Amino acid sequence: MTELPAEARLAAARSGDQQAFSDLAEPYRAELLVHCYRLLGGVQDAEDMVQETFLRAWKRLDQFSGGQYFRAWLYKIATNICLDALDRRARRGLATGSFPAADPRLPIAPEITEPIWLEPFPDELLPAAVLGPEAHYSLRESITSAMPSIGTLAKWPKCWISPLRR
Repeated sequence: MTELPAEARLAAARSGDQQAFSDLAEPYRAELLVHCYRLLGGVQDAEDMVQETFLRAWKRLDQFSGGQYFRAWLYKIATNICLDALDRRARRGLATGSFPAADPRLPIAPEITEPIWLEPFPDELLPAAVLGPEAHYSLRESITSAMPSIGTLAKWPKCWISPLRR
């Protein structure tokens, strides 16, 4: 990775230097992958969309206005590519023969509130996985200390707690 200021790398990339463009774009690969994964629900699809994002950004680099907004520009491209991919996808229907007919006398099943269409995100793609086991411990400790205990919540006024339960 060359140590040029961002403006110099952008100018070099605009003149056709692929390495300069790579130096500009590669630092955002991991976060764009997570962004696309959240939109699409699949790691392979997300990786494809990140590649498409970089390709489209390379081809349209002359349309980038400059400044400190390169990351936001990449996110905009990635979001539009993912939304276009979702529009092209066929809706997945449930096979009628897979489930027995519902009994109208039984109570309604509880609502499923967690996303069930996401495939697991590989640990090796998470930033903490690169840092090692101590980073996992540090992350867990940070989350644990950030979350209030149940006893503390009981002392809070109800108007503070009700937004947390949604």
